[in-house]
Amino acid sequence: MENNKLAKTNIHQGHRSRVREKLLSNTTFDSMLDHELLEFLLFQSVPQGDTNSLAHKLIDKFGSFNNVLEASAYELMQVDGIGKVTALHLASFLAVTKRYLLGTLKPKPVFESTSQIIEYFQALCMGNKYECAYALYLDKSKRLIKYEKLSEGGIDSTGIYIDKIVQSAILFKAYYVVLGHNHTSGNTFPSPRDIESTERLLNALIGMKKFLLDSVIVDHLSAYSMLDNGVISNNNLINPFKNGANVRIDEQSKFF
Repeated sequence: MENNKLAKTNIHQGHRSRVREKLLSNTTFDSMLDHELLEFLLFQSVPQGDTNSLAHKLIDKFGSFNNVLEASAYELMQVDGIGKVTALHLASFLAVTKRYLLGTLKPKPVFESTSQIIEYFQALCMGNKYECAYALYLDKSKRLIKYEKLSEGGIDSTGIYIDKIVQSAILFKAYYVVLGHNHTSGNTFPSPRDIESTERLLNALIGMKKFLLDSVIVDHLSAYSMLDNGVISNNNLINPFKNGANVRIDEQSKFF
């Protein structure tokens, strides 16, 4: 028994130092396998022990490297060997990645295309397990003033608070608002409820002399723009396929 323990100790002795030296010499993080990169991340919060087997255990539990980083601290702590410090450490990487991606899009971007809007919302919604709704508040030049998380719902639904958006648009002195949320089903086509929420928001904003630039639905691979697909037109007309009164504003200039 003692010989087995000694052999196990010898295998792992100096392993972390070898990994670090390898990275510093001729290996990049990009070349590491998923379990190797996860093992390295665990070095920072697990001072001793076999982080290699712990990395494998996490990937086996959650199904992939991405799923591990998208897990909540509570979910991570259900894995044997993961304590509070390690759970919080791993759970922080998704937030760090989001912050980085949003930073690469410039702190105060000017939105000049639908693809730019979609890219921004995909970064905001990255890793969300539930439907979340966000609003972007823009000035007349379509420069971002502020973004705001509106709600977080269940697996397939989220509440969009019209009054809150209008109040924030007034508070931030926004000229345009962009509404966006994610679908966790992988299907980004709008539901009747999505269209109804968009119409209600459009009407409420028009009453305050403010304009809905677009309403988008995203997941990590696809997206749907209500402007590009004719649900909202360039002059803020709700598409006739939706039952109810159409709404039009006087401003005729194209948004993009």
